[in-house]
Amino acid sequence: MLASSETISPADAGRRLGRTARTMTDMARSGEIPHVRIGRSIRFTEQIIADYIAAHTVGSRMVRTPLSRKAHRRNG
Repeated sequence: MLASSETISPADAGRRLGRTARTMTDMARSGEIPHVRIGRSIRFTEQIIADYIAAHTVGSRMVRTPLSRKAHRRNG
């Protein structure tokens, strides 16, 4: 597990998001995703990736199925 100060490469970040390293670099340069600049290198943290995923998660419209009569009796 990474410490909060450790960073991951664009390739590793891309694997987590289903993107290429180049796409991750382009996204960072355009401001689409936050990043850490170390010298000339673009890096990401686990928190940046988690925040990006959370910001792009779409709510589902799950259909709630009613409990059976038996389940109602068990649950009170």
